[in-house]
Amino acid sequence: MALADTYTFFLGSSKKDWVAYEGTHKTYDDALQSGSRALNFYAGLAKVVLTSAEIDFADDATIAPGSVVANNITVVATIDWSTDRKALVTGLSGPPRTVEHRKQGKSWKLKAPNGKQYKWEIEEPKRHWRLCNGSDVIASFDSYYFWKKEPGYLKLHDIHDDDTRLLILASWGLVAKSHFEKSTTDNISLGVATAVSGAFATNP
Repeated sequence: MALADTYTFFLGSSKKDWVAYEGTHKTYDDALQSGSRALNFYAGLAKVVLTSAEIDFADDATIAPGSVVANNITVVATIDWSTDRKALVTGLSGPPRTVEHRKQGKSWKLKAPNGKQYKWEIEEPKRHWRLCNGSDVIASFDSYYFWKKEPGYLKLHDIHDDDTRLLILASWGLVAKSHFEKSTTDNISLGVATAVSGAFATNP
């Protein structure tokens, strides 16, 4: 799979809530012209999907691991709203993993395949997040005005296996669903959902 360590996020089209391109890009046009692989994120009522394939997000039945051709990434985080607000992440090369909603704030926590536990610390709700265990930070997200069409940057720190990378990306989607979903929907309804500009955040 050979996933990247850095992703640039933009608001997606009317069928995708967000899109992430491997690498660092200043604008949406730069990302398109780079030829970098894109991951499309979709936030449904009870799931978050990330996929490298083009699928019909309007048809919820199509959104499941294994529903697209081989060599494409399709990971689904299905949320159980009934009690503890947990999400089961499927589509990994290993067994499914559970990501849990934290009791305080709009955030999530997870246990990596290596057994270590991490939680998203929201330093500024729409701008700066860290996935950490104390001083051990394995991912960080930075953006100035992501919900206003500027890019956001996700960095994965010293991650050596793709299942951990996919788990981090899925958990990013769950946090984003909490913090950006309404803004994303509002922008889509205004017809300005695709990010086209924005300066690179300093050392994101």
